Amino acid sequence: MASTERTTGLTDLARVGFSELAQADAGLAELAETLGIDRASVAAPAAAAADPDAALQALLRVARRDADALRVAAFDERRWSHLWLLLGASRGFGEFYGRHPNEIIQLEGGADRLPSEAELREVLLTAVGVQGGFADDGSEAAWVRLRIAYRTQLARIALFDLSHVAPEAVLDAVSRALADAAAAALEASLCIARTRISTGGPAGQFSREQVDATQLAIIGMGKCGARELNYVSDVDVIFVAGTDDESLVSESRAVDIGTRLAVQTMRGISGVEIEPPLWEVDPNLRPEGKQGALVRTLDSHVAYYER
Repeated sequence: MASTERTTGLTDLARVGFSELAQADAGLAELAETLGIDRASVAAPAAAAADPDAALQALLRVARRDADALRVAAFDERRWSHLWLLLGASRGFGEFYGRHPNEIIQLEGGADRLPSEAELREVLLTAVGVQGGFADDGSEAAWVRLRIAYRTQLARIALFDLSHVAPEAVLDAVSRALADAAAAALEASLCIARTRISTGGPAGQFSREQVDATQLAIIGMGKCGARELNYVSDVDVIFVAGTDDESLVSESRAVDIGTRLAVQTMRGISGVEIEPPLWEVDPNLRPEGKQGALVRTLDSHVAYYER
């Protein structure tokens, strides 16, 4: 009888969409015991996940690290369904919540609407304590905070996308939100860079007054510039430097400072840290491509394109 019941149970798991049946059977039992809820409730949303095996393994990693954080979601039927949906669509989110279980709470309400451009900017700049264009910390820890904040917002965007009854109808809106999130991340990283290269910062080379007087525009190109970004796109940019006060920073000095800011801004997004990189920042659409200067003045750009 026990063998027959087990076979029936494994058949049910296959019908839901699991591939590794014995592993799934054991995993669901462990998850139910760890969370203190019945197995049927644990597994109920699995059928909606694109890859229920991956979702289950991600949930187990979170439960083993911080069962309390996951239990909050498990006792909320809607949030639990959303978590299965998200983790079944992306191994990256599974790894993220495995590192940061407490960020699961940020998913609340994510399926209902996309975060606005203003919201994305506020969340990311707040995460790194921006005041007057400078982050409150120029260390690698600020980059980690930025990346965590970005991924919590990316998860909200993805959840809205996955939950929508007609995903094709919201494709353009999702692409715009992804581009806005990238823009907010670049701005936050630039604010960290300003603090990093100012006197007293980890890479301090210039006075804070000189850095403050240096203008650096980060212009989105390609899919990002057109607000047609997807989840795996590189972000193409061009850097343009200028000075806000010639008495403090000459134009040539502004290019030097702007170049340092650009390098540090890209490191904040793409460099190797405890929290993995977000995406590649590609500055190679600039004049003369890889062979050209990373940062130019506006007049230099105009002169190049007029030739």
